[in-house]
Amino acid sequence: MKTVKVVLSITLFLILYTSIHLYFAWLFSYVIETVTGVQSFWLIAILFLLAGYSFPLGQMIKPLRVLKTFGAIWFGFIQFAFLVFPAAHAIVWIASRTGIPFEPLVYSAGVSVFLLFIIYAAVGYYFANSPVIRDHSIRVNKVSTELTEMKAAVISDTHFGPLAGRAAVERLLEKLTSLNPDIIFIVGDFVDDEPDYFVQHGLHQLFKKLKAPLGIYGVLGNHEYYGGKRKEITEMMENIGIHVLLDDVHTIDGKLQIVGRRDKTDRKRHSVERLFQDQAIKGELPLVVLDHQPVELESFPEYPVHMSLSGHTHRGQIWPNHVFTQKLFPLDWGYKQFGQVHSFVSSGYGFWGPPLRIGSRSEILFIQVSFSGAP
Repeated sequence: MKTVKVVLSITLFLILYTSIHLYFAWLFSYVIETVTGVQSFWLIAILFLLAGYSFPLGQMIKPLRVLKTFGAIWFGFIQFAFLVFPAAHAIVWIASRTGIPFEPLVYSAGVSVFLLFIIYAAVGYYFANSPVIRDHSIRVNKVSTELTEMKAAVISDTHFGPLAGRAAVERLLEKLTSLNPDIIFIVGDFVDDEPDYFVQHGLHQLFKKLKAPLGIYGVLGNHEYYGGKRKEITEMMENIGIHVLLDDVHTIDGKLQIVGRRDKTDRKRHSVERLFQDQAIKGELPLVVLDHQPVELESFPEYPVHMSLSGHTHRGQIWPNHVFTQKLFPLDWGYKQFGQVHSFVSSGYGFWGPPLRIGSRSEILFIQVSFSGAP
């Protein structure tokens, strides 16, 4: 029964996805035909469908990986079309009923949509590729630590790959170096599905220059699982100086404890309760939880957690997707305190799919933590 439901869901999705592409192709060809007199629906429909299915084709067939990159960019166009094309269609239809000549209306709508797309792409590309530093200051009370303060840099969702290559890596390393943090946390989705591009172009070697007195620690995200090369990614990250925690506890003696969780995608992921049964956890030390997906933030106050760091949501990445992320997670972006736990969710340094951000921004978190001793 479950299999039937899955098949039906997939079938309905494919029908809807294909229908949307055919509708957009029809609108596109209609503008061309009205302005030039050239009938081109079937050609444009075929091109739209090829573009629409290029991402899964590139994902499944390795020699065609360039299609995956093209498909990722196409998703940005489709989101724009989904928001703008039907609205333009409705405006032209309503205006034509008032007696305004039809052909000039269609021409004006086509030009307006084209100019709007240029603005959308330019603004989105800028926000995706010009990361900002989000500064936060917090105080952690009633802990026993040799630290009086700590400067932590937090990055997530870098998605390094063909669309986020050397320039993105160098820009990130430059900003992290300028912050001079005591510790660096990498909260998942370090590479986009698999490490091939990242390693083949030697981008991983650049991270060997990155230093922090207290170390560099990370967890895996869902995209490290999707490519089926989780082991290779983990080994690569360890080799360049990123200590990967998979339901592990790491103690920096007398200073700090870090708990890194397996991603929610992992069936072997420990429950929060089981995780905190680990005898290595010392309740008196400051404790930071790294968890890629911010799905269990509200359960952390029951345990000796002082700070939690997550990513994954991208804050929706492109407006108005944040409406959905706000519904899905107890905190989809920014800072919120749950009990004694200072929780942070980053919108991410990079992007997934199209290299665009509208209504969100590429960012690095810089958290300055001060500690006060136990009473």
